[in-house]
Amino acid sequence: MPSRVAECSAASIFVPADAEVAAFWRDPPWQGGRTPFRMGLQRVPSSAWLADPIDGEARERKVRLVAERGREVADQEADAEDAQRQVVAAMASELLRRPAFARVRPRAPERLAEIALWVPDDLCLLVPSPDGYRLVAASLCSPSYWRLQEKLGRTIHGVHGAVPGLNEAVGDGVTRFLERLPVAEVFQRRNWNIHRGNHLFHPQNEDWSAPLAVADCESLFMRSETQTLRKYANGPLLFTIRVRCFPLAQIADYPSAAADLLMAMGRLSPEERHASVFAHHGEALARYLRAFASTV
Repeated sequence: MPSRVAECSAASIFVPADAEVAAFWRDPPWQGGRTPFRMGLQRVPSSAWLADPIDGEARERKVRLVAERGREVADQEADAEDAQRQVVAAMASELLRRPAFARVRPRAPERLAEIALWVPDDLCLLVPSPDGYRLVAASLCSPSYWRLQEKLGRTIHGVHGAVPGLNEAVGDGVTRFLERLPVAEVFQRRNWNIHRGNHLFHPQNEDWSAPLAVADCESLFMRSETQTLRKYANGPLLFTIRVRCFPLAQIADYPSAAADLLMAMGRLSPEERHASVFAHHGEALARYLRAFASTV
């Protein structure tokens, strides 16, 4: 069942469908106490990769964002043309063979910003360089605390550098994994964090300076990204990002998810806590969750 997206502006507020809500909380990305700063990559079949075509509202949102924000959401390095054409042509060929994309009849796309209008995901293109994989092009309509213009042209370490502890936790592992990633194989991971709002376009950090009471947790949102990696012949690599937001209050109906989130919060490193709401408001969140986790 496709997600419903309530549009109030090009920023967009995400409203998940009922089936999507249940699926998320029954199998959350922190299941078993997993923390967000872990690779957690798993191989998935190519048929599950970019499986959902974009719906009309989500496509309109991307079109408006490009018109309003320009290079903030769609940009490329000067040397990205050849890699873009290769990857986009291969993507188009694969997607058009699927029944779900049967109604897609566009002119042949050449750039990520064009084929990004076929799928709800954000698309980032990386190419190998002497210093590691480098971000050379992207269509980024749902950023989570980062800006494309600050990251374009940087290596993976440079992209991750603004997140405290991320390179220390997974940086070297990511570099080795990308170098060894088999061509055409698809790997997927999910992450999670708690936000004050559920706007999809969220490039700026949130202000958590005000005290957070237990009652305030009812208005928070769990933001999760499903990310995939796929390498193409001669090295270009496509990184996709699908963002979903869920009201934290929904966790009241899923005591196992609440218990596992408490466990994950207890396992956060100092760097992970510093990079999130948990640095100053972890106790309020823990007290909120205990009310539901206690029934497990």
